[in-house]
Amino acid sequence: MCAVAGLPSREMRWRAQQMGLTDLTGLNTAVVVARINELAWVSVYSDGLSDDQLRVLGHARATTVQEGLHRALRRQGPGARVVIITQRGDMCPVLGVPA
Repeated sequence: MCAVAGLPSREMRWRAQQMGLTDLTGLNTAVVVARINELAWVSVYSDGLSDDQLRVLGHARATTVQEGLHRALRRQGPGARVVIITQRGDMCPVLGVPA
């Protein structure tokens, strides 16, 4: 799946189709991560992911949860909405658009 890593979600789907991929299970995970990155900035505090893995995912590393929170607020402003996910890969946030 590295052939599509880091691409926008629509581009991933288009390239997968062009490459003739039929098993889209792995691609769907990459598309979800790409879509999250298109809608939000992600900082990860985890010793379970290498710097290379974070780079492929398009996420930043935080050395502590507090550092990640400070960086998010500094980057997005004091009125930013921040989500802290504690279950790592067990859940996928749903980002909604207000009606």
